[in-house]
Amino acid sequence: QRDNTLTVDLLRIDCETEEGPGYRYALLYSSVGFSGNEVAKPWMKRILGPKLGYYLAMIIETVVFHPPDITIRWEEEEYNGECWIIMIGNVERTAGGSMCIAPGARIDDGEFRVSIIPSQSRIKSMTKMMPKVASGTHVNEPGVLYFPAKELEVNSIPPTTVDVDGDLFGKTPATITI
Repeated sequence: QRDNTLTVDLLRIDCETEEGPGYRYALLYSSVGFSGNEVAKPWMKRILGPKLGYYLAMIIETVVFHPPDITIRWEEEEYNGECWIIMIGNVERTAGGSMCIAPGARIDDGEFRVSIIPSQSRIKSMTKMMPKVASGTHVNEPGVLYFPAKELEVNSIPPTTVDVDGDLFGKTPATITI
């Protein structure tokens, strides 16, 4: 009998919740900032189906979202500025395989991949950036930072949403570790 056991990495997300400081673990990804999950309603998925319902929620969120001023620290680096979204991927593909948020990410390599997408126009976000996330080519866009890390600290003014494997969990400040 062969042993098919695979040891995998988990993301630990520490952030502020309604009850105070809290943490959760994620297998696939976490994100900070823009999230279609903020406005997604059950009726959207029921009437339009899961994929179209989520795309409608993303379009609505694109219209109402205001990018916060964010400070991100990792290893010896720091990023400051208005930011649309920070995606932290432990795997290459999420959302049923439909989104390639972290090209090259592996679940067992001891690090995660980070995409920092700076603030941009709503039109550019809807027409250029969001479609490229599906294929993973968003990481090649001008201004996008993409790198491996083992720990990430995110602070923002005002506090912004922290998503853990597709569930809204809390707000910044947040620390993500492998």
